[in-house]
Amino acid sequence: RLVVPHAWNTGITAAAAIHFAAVTPNCPYVEYLPPAMLGPGLRKDLLSKEPTLVDGIVPLPDDPGLGVELDDDAVAHYRLTDMARP
Repeated sequence: RLVVPHAWNTGITAAAAIHFAAVTPNCPYVEYLPPAMLGPGLRKDLLSKEPTLVDGIVPLPDDPGLGVELDDDAVAHYRLTDMARP
């Protein structure tokens, strides 16, 4: 079956989908929304940099793991605190 992931909610899920497509023969496409197309928010702010489209292709990053780095300020901004503790 044809597989086309649409995991673009954060840059982390986008990076995971890009890696998944790279090793899955029946996954020729990934639904990818570049952060520049979005307004401020978790999807745009969470990573310090994301892979960019080059001639319609998102190249795999050379960095370790998924090849992404979290933006520490965004992580602090979006962090949830445990409201249940006294």
